[in-house]
Amino acid sequence: MADGGVKFSEQPMGYDKQQVDNYITKLIYEYNAMHNEYLNLVTKCNSLSETCLRLSDEKNRLAETLNQQPSQNKDNESAIAKAIIDAEMLAKQIVDRANTESAKIEESIRMAREELKQMQLMKDKMLIEMHEMRKKFNSIFSE
Repeated sequence: MADGGVKFSEQPMGYDKQQVDNYITKLIYEYNAMHNEYLNLVTKCNSLSETCLRLSDEKNRLAETLNQQPSQNKDNESAIAKAIIDAEMLAKQIVDRANTESAKIEESIRMAREELKQMQLMKDKMLIEMHEMRKKFNSIFSE
């Protein structure tokens, strides 16, 4: 968001400091909310990865059990194998979706940080301009 559609009222001494401060506060709040959401998604991704590992271990255990016992019913073995494969595919899809969402949130956070940086630079510039204006006014009124 280049300028975010934000317009500040101009006053004789520059921009309305309260509007700029309020906007920066809003950006910080939104950044914190996105960061918290990102952390939640990272936690979910980690949990899903652990679930994938457990499912893989369970698949290996079941395969080992099936290999150790004589096969009495090929249909049951196929159904179990299909269920395991389906569970693995579902777990992978969930992890992929979580990773995609995580990437989107990271990009949003990067953009919010950049916008916050720009706003801070603008605020610093306005403070310098206000200081210069005060010096001019003081020199005019002290004469």
